[in-house]
Amino acid sequence: MTKNIKLATLSAALLNTSLLAAPASASSDDVGAYLGVNIGLNFQDDQDSFGSPNRNLSLDFDNGEIFSGQVGYKFKERGAGRFRAEFELSYRSNDVDNIIFNGNNPAGGGEQDVLAGLVNVYYDFTKVSKKFVPFVGLGIGFAELDSDVQYGAAFLNDDDTTLAYQAIIGGEYKVNDKFSIVADARYFVLDDPELTRFGGPAPAQFTELNSEYDSYALTVGVRYSF
Repeated sequence: MTKNIKLATLSAALLNTSLLAAPASASSDDVGAYLGVNIGLNFQDDQDSFGSPNRNLSLDFDNGEIFSGQVGYKFKERGAGRFRAEFELSYRSNDVDNIIFNGNNPAGGGEQDVLAGLVNVYYDFTKVSKKFVPFVGLGIGFAELDSDVQYGAAFLNDDDTTLAYQAIIGGEYKVNDKFSIVADARYFVLDDPELTRFGGPAPAQFTELNSEYDSYALTVGVRYSF
């Protein structure tokens, strides 16, 4: 529920930004395809996982990295800007910093990785400036959460594929007609992944945990327009 509230709040903020944007000067109508790559920092939120009987786990994470690549298409300008659509493939990774299991702090560690494929739809405010183009976007797709975590005699070594969503806000600086530098901030969330814990004493060596995943990321990259 908290993840959905965060996503709805950020989506509303993006909508308000688009409504407040005002034209300033004309820019070129560069309709067509593009390719992009991004790299940045990924900040994974604390992850709480719950299982029965009494197998509750909380993980804190170090700051990690994110890599992504995009192929997309820019549509014709209309009004204050234009729509843009793309397919994005991304990879995120974070190491475990702290583990709490049923109120205890067992020794352990590990990492979690996410490989995601999403379709993103953007609105570019092309009338703001000839060189700088702010944008907002929303994405939906699928992602695989791969968990490799060990604590005490137990392991959370499993993966799950779920729906994934993200909200994005950023800007593009046009170096020339072909190349741009891009920076953005994004909030990314998975739809309630389930992970299996195994190991430890009976009777719950194999326990399915209802889990969660959400993260914030800051990225920079380059884009080439055809």
